[in-house]
Amino acid sequence: MRSAGPGGLKELMEEKSIICPDHWSEALKAELRAQLSNGRVGQRLVSETERVRVWSIRLAPGERFGFHRHQLDYFWTAVSPGRSRSNLITEK
Repeated sequence: MRSAGPGGLKELMEEKSIICPDHWSEALKAELRAQLSNGRVGQRLVSETERVRVWSIRLAPGERFGFHRHQLDYFWTAVSPGRSRSNLITEK
């Protein structure tokens, strides 16, 4: 498998070749389809240059941040203890 590139996500979803976990509901899959071009990867844009965007995200216990697409290379870090999960969209 390979990661879907920034320009290919919509086409992949239209071709129905996006691999979603089996346990996802149809509503969750529909949310993913609706958010394929969402480049807002955080709640607040803190800083931005040509190569870097720094976003802030604050989540309450059990809260979930919606689907989004990264335009740039990325990493993330948590500043308080807890658990997290992220999903990588891939194609067949």
